[in-house]
Amino acid sequence: MKRRTKTFVHSKEFVRTFPDKPGAYLLIYGEQTYVGVTQNIRQRMFQHLRNKHSKFLEFTPKVLEIISDADQTALDKLEQKYIHIYKPNVNSCKASRYSSRPCKTLMYT
Repeated sequence: MKRRTKTFVHSKEFVRTFPDKPGAYLLIYGEQTYVGVTQNIRQRMFQHLRNKHSKFLEFTPKVLEIISDADQTALDKLEQKYIHIYKPNVNSCKASRYSSRPCKTLMYT
């Protein structure tokens, strides 16, 4: 079953299905992707989606990996791994220390 973004991203019940554990997540909207790492995935999703002016309101979230060793070094390695795999085009250069691509601005169509 394919989930529709607007049906599920804005649903508190859907976000509550995310783990309250550290790990990496991916936000997807068409060709745009964003990789994030956090100490608490569920709480971070609520932060991304809470603000009605957030650029991530249309994005579909996906949990990539949960880790038990949640120190900053482990999260940095996890971020580096998924930035290398997905090559996200929405992460800011400032936030993505591991990206070699030039900075891009989020474009809405």
